[in-house]
Amino acid sequence: MNSPVHRLLSMAVASVLITGCAYTSLTDKNQQAKGAQNALVTSLGIKRIVVEKTQLEPAALSEIRDGYAELVGQFSERGLAQQLELRLADVEMLLAEERQVSIDASTSGGTYQHAISAYQNILVKYPDEASKEAVLYQLSRAYDLQGEREESVAVLNVLLELFPASQHAPEAWFRQGEAFYGQAEYAKAANAYAQVLANSENNNFYAMAAYMQGWAYYKLEAYDKALTSFDSMLLASFSDETLQKQAVSTSVLPAPVLPDMAQLPKGQQKLVKDSLRMMATLFSYRGNGEAIVDFYNVRGNQPHSYLVYNELAQQHLDNDRYLDAAEAYHAFASHFPAHPEAVAFYVKHIDAFILGEFPSEVLSAKAGFVDTFGATTGQYATLPDYVQQDARPYLHQYLRELAQTQHSFAQQLTTPTKRHTLTPALRSLNEDALRKEASAAYAKAQGYYLAFIDMFPDDELVAQMQFNLAESYFESAQYENAITHYEAFAYTFSDHEKASDGAYSALLAFKALSEKTLSDEVANSSLQGLKAKQRQSQQRFIATFSRDSRVVPVVQTLMQETFDEAQFEQALSYSDWLLNPPSGTTGSVNEQVRLSAFLVKAHSLFGLKHYVEAETAYAMLLADTQKWGIAKQDALTQTLTRNYAISMFKQAEAAVGQDDLSQAVTHLTRLMRNTPNIDIRVNAQYDAASYLMTLERFDEAQALLEDFEQRFPLHELTPTIEGKRLFVYENTEQWQAAANVLYNQYERNKSTDAGREALLQAAEYFELAGNRAASLPAYRTYAHAYPAPFDTVMEVRFIMSEFYKQSGEDAKRRFWLDKLIKGHDGAGDNATPRSQTLAAMSAMVFAEDAKYVFNRIKLTQPLKASLTKKRKALTQAVEAHNKVLSYKVREYATVANHQLGALYRQLANDLMASQRPSNLNALELEQYELLLEEQAYPFEEQAMQVYEVNAKRSWDGVYDEWVKASFAELSALMPNRYRKTEKVEALSVEAY
Repeated sequence: MNSPVHRLLSMAVASVLITGCAYTSLTDKNQQAKGAQNALVTSLGIKRIVVEKTQLEPAALSEIRDGYAELVGQFSERGLAQQLELRLADVEMLLAEERQVSIDASTSGGTYQHAISAYQNILVKYPDEASKEAVLYQLSRAYDLQGEREESVAVLNVLLELFPASQHAPEAWFRQGEAFYGQAEYAKAANAYAQVLANSENNNFYAMAAYMQGWAYYKLEAYDKALTSFDSMLLASFSDETLQKQAVSTSVLPAPVLPDMAQLPKGQQKLVKDSLRMMATLFSYRGNGEAIVDFYNVRGNQPHSYLVYNELAQQHLDNDRYLDAAEAYHAFASHFPAHPEAVAFYVKHIDAFILGEFPSEVLSAKAGFVDTFGATTGQYATLPDYVQQDARPYLHQYLRELAQTQHSFAQQLTTPTKRHTLTPALRSLNEDALRKEASAAYAKAQGYYLAFIDMFPDDELVAQMQFNLAESYFESAQYENAITHYEAFAYTFSDHEKASDGAYSALLAFKALSEKTLSDEVANSSLQGLKAKQRQSQQRFIATFSRDSRVVPVVQTLMQETFDEAQFEQALSYSDWLLNPPSGTTGSVNEQVRLSAFLVKAHSLFGLKHYVEAETAYAMLLADTQKWGIAKQDALTQTLTRNYAISMFKQAEAAVGQDDLSQAVTHLTRLMRNTPNIDIRVNAQYDAASYLMTLERFDEAQALLEDFEQRFPLHELTPTIEGKRLFVYENTEQWQAAANVLYNQYERNKSTDAGREALLQAAEYFELAGNRAASLPAYRTYAHAYPAPFDTVMEVRFIMSEFYKQSGEDAKRRFWLDKLIKGHDGAGDNATPRSQTLAAMSAMVFAEDAKYVFNRIKLTQPLKASLTKKRKALTQAVEAHNKVLSYKVREYATVANHQLGALYRQLANDLMASQRPSNLNALELEQYELLLEEQAYPFEEQAMQVYEVNAKRSWDGVYDEWVKASFAELSALMPNRYRKTEKVEALSVEAY
């Protein structure tokens, strides 16, 4: 055995063990064990466990087994030896499975003994290895496949004890439960099955464990627990969505899926059926259908629960227990009306009564169906579409049957000739009791009629249902409801041969109701409400059945009543009806009726504010008063004329509302032309003028306004015309006319602000008109009469000064300039920048005057006398310029500053240029010159200081012509300091 071939085989096997030992036949450990089952499991139809054949050829498998057997003792390394022995045991297992498949099971005893021995040997040799869990499981399988059930269970118990969380635990607990159940130890079996159920719902033994637990609890007479276990089995069986079916429905929204037993394997179907049978049997002794309800209220409703109700009902039907079957169906349908099977179950509930021949119960059951699924008394609106679709055909049938039955019953009760068909108990009742019974029957019938009509509004039977409903109300003296449904019948189905009779029956019901109401002495408001409804019914009768011979007088009455009540739309429709009766109308409409209709038409159009049509109607009546027999001067004619005018006036108002003032003027002009003497003409002319002003059609507006003043001098609106004329004059630049209006307003209101403002505006308009003769006095009057507002009077004073400046009247101008100075100086807090500027301007004029006087004085001999006069003029000029400077107005400050310097320099120059005494010798003349220089120098110094003050203004950004002039003077006086050429550097835009 030490040949090269053997050594190569050993090396190959070792290599396989080292690199591939992770793969063994243990990968088959999740397969169901194959072999004989106990009697109970076999009787339940559970399929035998089938082990798939491996794909290895028997010969090759045997050779591998022999190879492993030779190598087992040749490796001293423990881990490698263990793996080799595991591989050998697995191969023995595979060979045993192969042999078991190929031979008769009855002669297969001992087939797995080699595998069992191999696994036992591994457990002994390697008790603490990680592979122990897998080895125990394989050993239990080998025992089980060999038919040694007790040994298999014993090994599984060891597995559970050592490895409670093993993946094989569910199978182990299940087999333990089987063993206990086979030994009639039901409590232990139930606990073992509970371990399977607690493991996971996804394990392969869950459904079977729940089923067997149910039987174990049943054997223990623990029926509540048995029910729970059987229900868990059902839940597990239908947990796969593939085992559910779509409920049949024609609705848009699909019904929810329901458990479908047909999708289960046959063996599983048998278990499910048996579970349902057991649950139904238990519930039949615990309260029937309501017991199921209570059970699932606690446990929580399940998708398969309807199968339990159905099974219970079927058991009762099989045993001819129809009432119990009906109760079971009803329990489900009444508690779960939204379920896809609810309608079917309720119909079966009714069918059970039919099968059992309980006719009174059938009628009550149909009523219950309506109460459950109906739209009025039931839950129809809240039910899913698929339930509604299922319920509709039955509701159609049951509502009709119930209504007819109750109506017929009520008629029997109220009709003495029909009472012989009543039961003896009913025949024995007195009239009051019979009336109560009849009232109840009528109420039920009416409810069913209404429900049918509401649910099937387009059904061909609705007309008959509506008429029957109305009849039932009339028969029971419920006239208001009778009216409603007679009218619904007559006017919804107006082509029906009895439609007009139905409409007339409604009028009869109104008559009966009115008589009843009057006898009850109800409140006037109720009578009025009833009258209104009666009128509406009459109106519908007229509109729908116009060819009826009773229509004409009804129309006449309604026309007058509705007009008297200011219901103009209706009155108008009736007047039109009478003026143009429908063809085929019986009865005539004479001229007096036509006149009434025409008057009602015109007044109704007026009342409805249909002023265009009303104008036409009034015009037609007024155009031919002789035809209508109307006197031209009577009150009716006056009323028609006034309404005619108002119709045109209202059209103008409507046009204004639509911003169409031009159209409004057209309407008002037509009014003034067609009804010149009506009182509303005043408003029309006034409004027309106003609208023309807005439209800037000032010539037309002016004509109307001036005519208004002449035509209506005493009218309350006339005082407002003057303002409107002023607006027109202003917009057409008729300044003289506008000024005249304003001056008149001033004359009337001198002591008011309005008068003051009118005077000022008049002065401005006189000025715009070029009327200086009127403008100047108006401004002068304002300036003298209204010292406030301050800023306004200052402007007027300025205007006055400008007037006299233009006319060259210097003295008058200086009067107003002095007013400006004194006005600002005395204004205090009222002073404004504008008044300050005006004061500075005025002061500058007076400074110029002082400068002029100063410049005119020449220094002559004797010098002292002329110099004294010159210096006095200088003082006045300086004061005048300082006055200008005191206002700190820049445009006047710089010129005043510069001229002030000029005054000082001028005096210095004048001193040096003054006339010399003629009697001086050369020395005296020289001394005289020096004396003049000493006198002139301070003035020159003063001039330079004043110039410098003005020049420094440039530092503050002020550099006007007077500052520049001051710089020029300084350059002449101090060339070394001020005669410098400005250096201007050009800046490039690109640099920035």
